[in-house]
Amino acid sequence: MASTSQAPRPLTPSLSGASFKSFADRGLLSAKTVASLPYELSTPIQEQTIEPGVKGLDILARAKTGTGKTVAFLLPAVERYITRANASSPTQVPILVLSPTRELAQQIGVEAQKISTGRGKLSVHCLVGGNNIKTEVSKLRGSRVDIVVVTPGRLIDHLENYGLAERFRTLQCLVLDEADRLLDQGFEPELQRILKMLPNRQTTPRQTLFFSATMPPKVQKLAATFLLPTHVNISTIAENEDSTHEHVPQEVAFVEPNDLYGAAVTLIDAAFKENPKAKIIAFFPTAREVGLFFEMYCALLQRVGRQDIIPFEIHSRKSQPQREKALAGFRTAEGSILFSSDVTARGIDVPDVSAVFQIGLPANGEQYVHRVGRTARAGKGGRAFLLLSSDQQIYMNTPDMKKLPILPASQDVLNNERIAPWKVLVDEVMRSPAVDNRAKGQAYQAWIGYNKGFLKTLRWTQVDLLRAANDYAFTLLRYEGEGDLAGKPPPMLAKTAGQIGIDRGNRHMLNIVQFLPDEEGKPRGGRGGGGGGRGGGGNANSRGGGRGGASNPVPSAQDSVSAPSVSAPVASASTGGGPARRGRGNRSRRGGGGGGGGGRGRGGASAPSS
Repeated sequence: MASTSQAPRPLTPSLSGASFKSFADRGLLSAKTVASLPYELSTPIQEQTIEPGVKGLDILARAKTGTGKTVAFLLPAVERYITRANASSPTQVPILVLSPTRELAQQIGVEAQKISTGRGKLSVHCLVGGNNIKTEVSKLRGSRVDIVVVTPGRLIDHLENYGLAERFRTLQCLVLDEADRLLDQGFEPELQRILKMLPNRQTTPRQTLFFSATMPPKVQKLAATFLLPTHVNISTIAENEDSTHEHVPQEVAFVEPNDLYGAAVTLIDAAFKENPKAKIIAFFPTAREVGLFFEMYCALLQRVGRQDIIPFEIHSRKSQPQREKALAGFRTAEGSILFSSDVTARGIDVPDVSAVFQIGLPANGEQYVHRVGRTARAGKGGRAFLLLSSDQQIYMNTPDMKKLPILPASQDVLNNERIAPWKVLVDEVMRSPAVDNRAKGQAYQAWIGYNKGFLKTLRWTQVDLLRAANDYAFTLLRYEGEGDLAGKPPPMLAKTAGQIGIDRGNRHMLNIVQFLPDEEGKPRGGRGGGGGGRGGGGNANSRGGGRGGASNPVPSAQDSVSAPSVSAPVASASTGGGPARRGRGNRSRRGGGGGGGGGRGRGGASAPSS
């Protein structure tokens, strides 16, 4: 029994009133399990799944995000495994959890460790892309494995190429979490392959727990292939109940295209002025734009002397360890903002997100809703703001956006008087070495590729698209080519233009080059030749000398731009960890001799008052 002298345990949000102790009184949970839980009361989805789950029944469950679904499937699965007399042998894996994303898989793994602490330490293994698969295989081989949490693609790799299928011969419980998103991510073929590679349920009985936030026909069809006809249906969402996002105040504003970043910074500044401990997620359409805006914002914080805001970045261009560290830091930091692509749009539980800002077009209404779902979770407050350029207003007339409760923002929120001071500072930073031309060129190409998918929606031609893209490069990114590239848009290979789908007749609007410039803004040299050192020293405003000899190839698309040196606390996916304070030193990249580069630009700029 739990000691009565223990400090009171936290209550879970959206409580049903059923205590976990009541399940122990009914013989469904052990006293040890209840004593180890960090919660006293269950949520509705947990209350309804514990009994059928512990009894070994298949479950089809639907519940809102942020309502404790992870514990709802882990608790009965772990309890049933621990208490069964015919528990698996040490060489067999009893519990397998499929997750749509790496981040959600890691989160589930953490929860599994928490739940199992009262019953002896269970061995939980998270298998996800981005980690070294041979290291995963080494850890699995010869060790006991109680729970495997894995993404579908990674599981197939292990099953087909590394002999993991042998470890599932007596699988007891299969969990599909966020099944609707598994389908959204295009994993249906992988799920069907996995099902065929697992033991036949007629010869090796197992339990399946199938969880989904939504239940469209495609999800119901998938459920029918995984669940027994005798499965239990559970839903904590009434037919007439609004979805989570409909309770969140939502606004949209339109600004001139070249004001977009100034307006975004204005929004962020206002949010932190209202609540210095705010926790904000800002979504951008592409990973390249996330990285670019993060660099700009870090330099901006230094320029205005703000050390109380902690920025993070997370996107698909970061390695898995980098993403994990950034997310962990953001979870615990107060007064922080996470610049993100859609790797955090759904399924990741970050407590107390006070606002979600979306800068640029969401892919569709569903993606917009998933992003909004990161705030106002588990009954807490929050707000959402969509910021678009004035030439994208027609997007709000699409059927899936028209039906959403999005209101026009008040003129007081984003007027010219508020935006103008920040726009001046943003433009200065964008012109400075803090954001280099290589990052701008990558963001430009990604912008074209992404927005090409909206030609029909925006009623644009390819010419309109390329005209808007060049305006984006010159007036928002403040791209300025050097030498032969001066006055031209960011360079692009003909191969890239073809991959994006730009018609040959329109490529005169692009700056098609044979070679891309390297990170110093100079053309790449051919193969061979000595790799010369960097050129002579530069003063505070110079870029330093060029490379001598043949330069290294342009970094691959997976390479990340390093975070700028700022005085404000900065923690990014590339630097990892919690809030790491950076010094005021400059990156040596641009100065001569690895250290001759000067400061980042004008000092003494002050933040606009509001």
